Amino acid sequence: MTEYGHIVFTPRDDIVAGSMVTLTFTYTVGALGMKRGGSLRITTPNDGWGWPYVPMPRYFQRGWERAGLDEGYLSYARQNTRAELRTDSEAWIDLSAEERHVAGDLARHWPHRKFDSGHTQHIVATVRGDDLAPGDIITVTYGDTTWGEDGVRAQRVVPTDKDQFRAYVDHAGNREFVELPGDDLQLRVIPGPPAKFNIVAPAIIRPGKPFDIKVSQMDEFRNHPSGLFAGEVRISASRPGLSVTGSSTFSSGSTGTPRIDNVQALKEGVHRIIVEPTDGRWRSESNPI
Repeated sequence: MTEYGHIVFTPRDDIVAGSMVTLTFTYTVGALGMKRGGSLRITTPNDGWGWPYVPMPRYFQRGWERAGLDEGYLSYARQNTRAELRTDSEAWIDLSAEERHVAGDLARHWPHRKFDSGHTQHIVATVRGDDLAPGDIITVTYGDTTWGEDGVRAQRVVPTDKDQFRAYVDHAGNREFVELPGDDLQLRVIPGPPAKFNIVAPAIIRPGKPFDIKVSQMDEFRNHPSGLFAGEVRISASRPGLSVTGSSTFSSGSTGTPRIDNVQALKEGVHRIIVEPTDGRWRSESNPI
């Protein structure tokens, strides 16, 4: 345990781009402890991640206790993020969510600009009521399904190596944040299976002049897929006046981009080429020709 503590998240499995996930972050308070008013801040890799819906506080008339009804939270508001605290003190966690984006001249004067790498969501767990001792544990579940949510959607685009969760702690409650070691916050977002074709044809051609089209495969969110579709496809035109071969076979062992040859327009107009697996699992159109 370092003086500022350490944080890990689970599960450590690969995350499929655009999938619904539940991630649990476990922070162990370090040797310095955490004062009342201190906080833990977890930032998403980018704004492609789903919004963290935290419990929404109720507002009570003076004299009502915070835990007098539904533990002080609205029971009907959306929730997909929650926090739990393991401690012997009287402390409790006030959970909030923020959106951050600082750029240009403002970034040079922003006291917490080290958090802001582009546009991100921040989950903030603030200690209320009492101090935390070394070894106390804050657990944040991002993508919690307790209240009927399906989790939280991971980013749709396969990331670069610099994309990872980050965590910062303000142990003294004075807004001086220290970044926690990120070795246990590394993640791997991978593409999904083939889900569509990207069909590229020349934009302008002359009637009667043969041309070729290129067909590549993508996952649901236009990433290069985790595997390749292999099998027969149907090839057709969006309207009469375009001559195309009726079918072709894609091989999983092929390299490069499949080509469909000897396509011809029989008359002027705007055409598109349609390619779909024979089982109809998806249907893709080319650019206008």
